[in-house]
Amino acid sequence: MSTHIQLLGNPRLQVGKERALNGHKPWGLLAYLLLEPGPISRREIAGLLCGEADDPAAAFRWALFQIRKSLSPALEIEDKDGALMVHRESDVVVDAERLLMGTLDVDEILAITDGELLAGHNFPSAPMFESWLSMQRSRVASAFADSSRWAATALINRDPDSAMRLVRRALVADPFNDGVHELAVAVHIARGDRGEASRYIEHVSALYRKELGVPPPATLSRPLERPVAPTGSPLVSLDIGARTLFETSEARFTAGDYEGAVSMARRAAAHAAASGDGQLEARALVRLARVLIHSVRGCDREAVGLLGRASELSIRLGDDKIASDTEREIGYVALLEARYGTAEASFGRAIAAAHRTGDEARRIRASVYRAICFSDRCDYRSAEQTLRGAVESLSTEASQKGLLSYTLATLARVYLRTQRFKEASETSREAVGEGRAAGAISILPWAMVWGAEADLKLGKSDEARTSYEEALALGVEIDDPCWEALALRGLALLDRQEGREDFAQKRLQDGVIRCRRLPDTYKWAEALLLTELAELGGADPEDVAAARAFAHQGPMPDLMSRLERKTASQTRSQTANP
Repeated sequence: MSTHIQLLGNPRLQVGKERALNGHKPWGLLAYLLLEPGPISRREIAGLLCGEADDPAAAFRWALFQIRKSLSPALEIEDKDGALMVHRESDVVVDAERLLMGTLDVDEILAITDGELLAGHNFPSAPMFESWLSMQRSRVASAFADSSRWAATALINRDPDSAMRLVRRALVADPFNDGVHELAVAVHIARGDRGEASRYIEHVSALYRKELGVPPPATLSRPLERPVAPTGSPLVSLDIGARTLFETSEARFTAGDYEGAVSMARRAAAHAAASGDGQLEARALVRLARVLIHSVRGCDREAVGLLGRASELSIRLGDDKIASDTEREIGYVALLEARYGTAEASFGRAIAAAHRTGDEARRIRASVYRAICFSDRCDYRSAEQTLRGAVESLSTEASQKGLLSYTLATLARVYLRTQRFKEASETSREAVGEGRAAGAISILPWAMVWGAEADLKLGKSDEARTSYEEALALGVEIDDPCWEALALRGLALLDRQEGREDFAQKRLQDGVIRCRRLPDTYKWAEALLLTELAELGGADPEDVAAARAFAHQGPMPDLMSRLERKTASQTRSQTANP
C-alpha cells in the first residue's frame, strides 16, 4: 500500500486512507527531514523549530511523535547519537521531491493546483526556520515554473488550451522569462490565432519597456516567422545544405572559432527549418544554443528560446537524445543563474531521457552539472556520490577526458568545502593533468582555483599563488569572467592571510566587476565574492542586497548564513556605538 506525502499546497497525508498530521510544527519538521540532506542534527533542528518554546526539547519530542504516529511503519525516523535519519519504504511518494527531481509526468503537473511548499504554514515564532522555509519555497517555486514550461511544451500541439494554462502558471513565478513568453506566442499559433499571437508580442514588448526599461528579445516573434504548414517531406537540397553547415559548425567550435561556429550554426538552423525535417531542425537548434551558451556568452536569452523550440520538436518526434540535450542545456543556463530548482528538475529529465537511450555520456554530463547544483546549495553528500560515480565511469573512456577533467575539478571543490584539503589538492592536480592531456584548456582554471585554495589551507602559500596567477592568466586569455573572478578571489585570500585587507578588497571589487561584464555569468561565483567583500566591510548596501537575493534564490544556505552573521554583527556594533 503506497504512502503519499503532499507538501505542495495545503499539505496532507495519504496512507491507505487519508491520515491527519496535526500542527504546523510537525509539518515543518517533516518537510525539513525530507528536503534537507541528512543526517540532521537533532539539536540543530530542535533549536530552529522549537527554540522559542518554554521547553524546546519537549516541544520537539511532541512534533517528532506526531510524525511517527502518522507515518510509521512506512516512514521511520532513527535517532542515533543525536543525528536524525529518515528510513522509508520504497512506495513512499513525496510530491515536492518528485517535482525537484523532474520525475512528474505531464498529467501530474497539470493536476497540481498550488505549487507553494507548505501553503498556509508559517512560523513567525521560529525566524531561523522561517528563513529556511523561505529559501526552500524559492527552490520549489523555481522547479514548479520549469515543470509547467516543460509540460506546456509537451501539450502545445495536442492540447493548446491546457498548454496556455501552464504557460500562465509559469509566468506567475517568473514574469520575465523570455523562453516562456516565446512559448506563449507558439501556443497562440497552435490554437490557430496568429492575430492574438501578434497582440501578445505587443503586450510583452510594452511590459518589458515599462517594467525593465529594455525591449524584449528579438526572438519573441520567432514562432510567427516559421512556416504555417511545413512541407511533408524534406527538400533534398536544403537538407543536404543544413547537414553540411551543421558539420562545419561542429568543426569550427572544436577549433575554437566561436564566431564562425555561431555563423554556421545559424545558417544550419535556418536551412533545417526550411527543409521540413523536424529532427534535423531540432539538432541544429541544440547545436546553435550550445555554441551560444558555452562560448559567446551574453546570448543565453536567445539560446533558451531556441531550446524551447527544440524541446517541442523532440517531444513531437519522440527523440530522447535530442530531449536529453535540450533539457541539459536549459538546466545549465538555470544553474548559471542560480535557479537550482529549475536546473535540477531539467537535469533530472535529461538524465531520464539519456537513460532511456542507453547513452552514458549524455547521462554523465547532465549528472555532473546537477552535482554542481548540489554543491552550491551545500548538499555535499549527494554531490560527492554523483561525482565519484561519474569519475569511475569516465576513467575508462578515452574520448571523454575533457569531461573527466571537469568532473574531477568539481569533485575537488566538494573536498575543499568539506575540509578535506589534501584530497582537494590531489584531485585538482589530477584534473589539471587530464585537462592538459585532452587539450581542454578552458577547464583548467576551474580546477586550479580549488587546488590553490586547498594548498593555501595546507600552508603552501607559494604554490597557491602560482596556481591562482596561472588561473587568472588563462581566464583572461580565454575571456572567461567567472574564471577571472574566482582567481582574483583566491589572490584576495592570500592578501588577507598576509594582513593586506585593503588589497583584498580591491581584488574582490575587481572580481565583482568582471562577474558583471556579461549578463549570464555564474551567479554563485558573484555571490561568493560579494559575501566575502561584505565580510571585509567593502560592499555597499546594494551589493549586500544582491548577495542575499542570490543566496535566497538558489538557495545557498552557507552564504546566507555568513551574510546574516555579518548583518547581526553590524547591528550589535551600531547598538553598542550609537
